[in-house]
Amino acid sequence: MTASLKDAFDAQGYVRIDGAVAPDRIGDLRRRMDEALAGREAGSTVKLGDDAEAAPLIVTAPLRAAFDALLGPGRWLEPAVLEDLRVKFPSSPGPPWWHIDVFERGPETNDEDALTWRASPRCGGVGLLVLLLLSDVGPADGATAMRAGSQRAVARRLDAAGEGGLSLGELLGLGIDAETADAPVVLAAGPAGTAFLCHPMLVHAALSHTGASPSYWALPTIRLAESVPARSSGGGTGRY
Repeated sequence: MTASLKDAFDAQGYVRIDGAVAPDRIGDLRRRMDEALAGREAGSTVKLGDDAEAAPLIVTAPLRAAFDALLGPGRWLEPAVLEDLRVKFPSSPGPPWWHIDVFERGPETNDEDALTWRASPRCGGVGLLVLLLLSDVGPADGATAMRAGSQRAVARRLDAAGEGGLSLGELLGLGIDAETADAPVVLAAGPAGTAFLCHPMLVHAALSHTGASPSYWALPTIRLAESVPARSSGGGTGRY
C-alpha cells in the first residue's frame, strides 16, 4: 500500500481514502454541528471552528495507515482536535477561486487578508491537508475541485523564490492559476466518511453549492513532527 499511495500522491497531489471513517461514527458530531448552527446567520458557508471530542475521527486505522505511508511513521503529529468544521448551504453560482492554502506569517501579513499570508517549501510545517466528508457530497453540493498534479508547478515557483517563499498574492500574480489551468480537475465528492489527503501545495477551489441539502465538512491539517527536516519539493516534483 505504501508504494502505491506514494506513487499516486506524487503524481496527483492527493489520494482518496474510501471508508476512512465509518458513517455511524459521524452522527454525534453532526448533531453538535446542527446545535451550533442554531441562531447563526445562514450564509453560503458557515464555519464552526474545531471540535476536540471528534479528534478520533481523524486518526482512524485507515487514516493512520495512510499518514504513515505518505509521511512516515513517527513523522507526523496526532491532532488534538478535529479542525475547521463547516457547513455549506445552497447558494447562487459563482466563479471558483483557484488557490493554495497558506500557513506562514511574514512582516507584512494581515490576518484578515489571505493574499498576504506566505507559502514556502516548508509549508508552515503542514504535511497534509485533509478534506473529510461528514455527509454524502455530490458534485453539486459544494464539492472542492482539485487540479491534479498542480502541486509540482507551485513547488517550482516556491523553489525559485527561495526560503522566504511568496505571499499568496505574489504566487497568484505570477500566474499559477493560468499555469495549472490545463490540469485534470477532480472533485472531492463521495459518501460520508470519505477522506481526501492533499499536498499542501495543491491548487484547489471550493465550488458553489447548487444542490438541495447542506453538506458537512471537516478540513483538518496533519502537521509534521518538529524533528522532521524541512520538506524539499524535489526540484518541483512535490515530494516530501
